[in-house]
Amino acid sequence: MACHRQDGEDWTFFELDPQVARIARDRTLFHFLSECAPDIRIVLGDARLTLTASPERYDLIVLDAFSSDAIPVHLLTREAFAGYLAHLTAHGVIVLHISNRHMALRGPAAAVGLTEGLVAFGKLQIPPVTAQEDARAASEVVVFARDVKDLGELPMQGWTPLEPGSRVAWTDDYANILGAVLDAKLGR
Repeated sequence: MACHRQDGEDWTFFELDPQVARIARDRTLFHFLSECAPDIRIVLGDARLTLTASPERYDLIVLDAFSSDAIPVHLLTREAFAGYLAHLTAHGVIVLHISNRHMALRGPAAAVGLTEGLVAFGKLQIPPVTAQEDARAASEVVVFARDVKDLGELPMQGWTPLEPGSRVAWTDDYANILGAVLDAKLGR
């Protein structure tokens, strides 16, 4: 197993489900944490709330919570992004893994990021279908930064600048879930 943690890196995982943390630390089930990051800090609870309560600032915030059938809409709102930005360093980057079989989240993600004054780039990767597999799920990621320079060479590596179009940014009081479902059904 290759460990890619650099000296001086300090990672914190925010995890809602205590069972996920327990399983991740169980060496009989998984080896990554025990071999690569045995001292890693896992903060249990709703990531939006626990991050808001945290005094730390981060160079990178990665959200990987949108692939289930029931997405946590409250993590993709203007208020949530305001909280992320409050804990992001001046040149930090936010990464969202927005792959979802039932909802198209690129438009809502672009709208909230751009409403908050961020540049946004997206990448959709569709793995090739092999003879042994019927199909594999596509993977979609969106990155945000305050300035395009903070993304380094990333925009030149097949990433597309995102525009929200007519999308309205989701808030804690408004989220167009039906629109995201319809966009997925229509392939938008």
